Amino acid sequence: VANVTVVFVDGAFVNTTLASNVTNYSDAAGVVDYIGAALSYSATTFTEGVANNGTVSTVLTVTMTGGTFSASSGALAGVTSSNTPAGLTLVATATSSTTATLALTGTATAHLTANDLATLNIAFADAAFTGVTAANTTNATRNDIFVAFADPTGSLFINYNTGTFTEAAANTGGITM
Repeated sequence: VANVTVVFVDGAFVNTTLASNVTNYSDAAGVVDYIGAALSYSATTFTEGVANNGTVSTVLTVTMTGGTFSASSGALAGVTSSNTPAGLTLVATATSSTTATLALTGTATAHLTANDLATLNIAFADAAFTGVTAANTTNATRNDIFVAFADPTGSLFINYNTGTFTEAAANTGGITM
């Protein structure tokens, strides 16, 4: 809102009884700037899980101020992603009227470090909100979400089907199963 007029009246000042004795006691150039809705993200990186199999373990929490989501629990409509790694799907879930989680489900078909992505796009459309628009919501669209994959560590893992090892009868330190 522009051109808001503020006028101090007589008696508003301690050192003088007349407001007109104070320079700029009246001003018609005031502006009221309303704080719009905003989304804040708990993190900006989705990370491949320790199984190193293309699944993503990170869940981002999105908190809304100055507005509410269109759902307070369950699937949150109006949230999309683009440039998503093949095999992964963005799932948005409302956990309250002002918080939601974002998860990447599925299994990435290419998940080496060379496949890291710094430009996952996430967009909240008007359908995701109640009483506010996406255009007036800070961070309703992000194109800087990172997806981090891990290279195989080179370590070999052995799964044993028994919990007990018994030293061989020759008493040489070898084991039998």
